[in-house]
Amino acid sequence: MSKTTSIKKISYLMNYFDTFIIDLWGVIHDGKKSFPHALNCLEKIHQNKKNIILISNSSKKNINIISNLKKLGFNTNIFNKVLTSGQTVLNELKMPTQSWSRDLGKKYYHITVKNKNNLLKGLNKKEVKKINEANFIVASSIDPNIPVIEYTSLLQEALKLNLPLVCANPDYESVETNANLKKQICAGSILKLYESIGGKTFFLGKPSSFIYKEATKNIVNFKKSRTVAIGDSLSHDIYGAHNFGIKSVLITSGIHNNFFKSKDSIKVLENQISQMSEVIIFPDFICKKLYF
Repeated sequence: MSKTTSIKKISYLMNYFDTFIIDLWGVIHDGKKSFPHALNCLEKIHQNKKNIILISNSSKKNINIISNLKKLGFNTNIFNKVLTSGQTVLNELKMPTQSWSRDLGKKYYHITVKNKNNLLKGLNKKEVKKINEANFIVASSIDPNIPVIEYTSLLQEALKLNLPLVCANPDYESVETNANLKKQICAGSILKLYESIGGKTFFLGKPSSFIYKEATKNIVNFKKSRTVAIGDSLSHDIYGAHNFGIKSVLITSGIHNNFFKSKDSIKVLENQISQMSEVIIFPDFICKKLYF
């Protein structure tokens, strides 16, 4: 049985937390439009002199995300940090701090959508076009017209060559803004497929605690006990908060919105999580939207 508390507004948390780590997609915007309630909520959190950190499982650089936030009407000056999983991977590839990243080698094969991602531009490593010339693989984005299963032969060849795969965006899917709210496959699905056939994989985005450590390292007098993460993904936001040792809020109108049409959201949550074999972690709070 969960100990999850249902709250109607984020203002309920103001007395308990000093640092708010907030997801982007599905929580503050839908990719094309900002949510008015989220704009208001972020301003109110800032007015309460709280730290606001935005973390996104995105293969884009921080600067691209910040630019997009400005276009969507957000005052980016109120954020202490904006950090993407892609930027975190890029930083690690440029200046390795982990044993695995120091041993990757100089040549990489890039799984990405052509002309859609400039994440690795300027990286001091060489991109190769043939998998058998690579020392490692970077997966950053997936062509929506290619089913994940079609990457199997490529990954099987990579496995024979014992190539590690570094994933810039460990999300499995995102919701595209259109009439059908179409799910778009993310690079995390490639990571999962490679793992399933025995491949060695690495990622630094949610739910890894690494990205949370990077995002909070410059917060003055930072305390995990006074920090809460807010997101709409059980497997990344809620599990990531658990891994980092902080409290969490699940936004039920996001990627899991279809599960929360019943009035008894707590019971729905318990049933949903009980069916998930990978993660049995409950959020500390659930809230429909980022209302203040």
